[in-house]
Amino acid sequence: MFPSRQAALARYATRPPLRELTAGALAAYVEHGFEDLPDGTVRLRCRAEQEARFFEASGRITWATVAKAALPTVVATGEQSDSELIPAAPGLAAALPAARHVSYGHLGHFGPLQDAVSVGRDILVHTAARRPDHRPPARPPPAGPITAH
Repeated sequence: MFPSRQAALARYATRPPLRELTAGALAAYVEHGFEDLPDGTVRLRCRAEQEARFFEASGRITWATVAKAALPTVVATGEQSDSELIPAAPGLAAALPAARHVSYGHLGHFGPLQDAVSVGRDILVHTAARRPDHRPPARPPPAGPITAH
């Protein structure tokens, strides 16, 4: 709980891991991720119980379930993250019928919030290439994972 959104923003801007976000992403997180309380203070909208349920549910995702997803997907990882799930990313991309694994050398756990331009560009390129009306670029992108530095 914080006395104001400004106080929440100031605290998160100086402490890991949220200090790694761009200023715009952090401002949006505070603007939309907090709720106003009757006494004028603010608190996170996502309650601790909800977050715990998200983590519990992630252990129930199976390769067979993932393989049914037909949408173009970018499985993105940040090499600066210490997530224990990173080693599973190449296998996850291989299990999906229309996926590509992209590794970003300069990003961590909050990759899309650290560099939305790079991550967004790669998602758009990957998904556009799978549209029926898509014309391939004059020069095809290099094979293999993309490593941004």
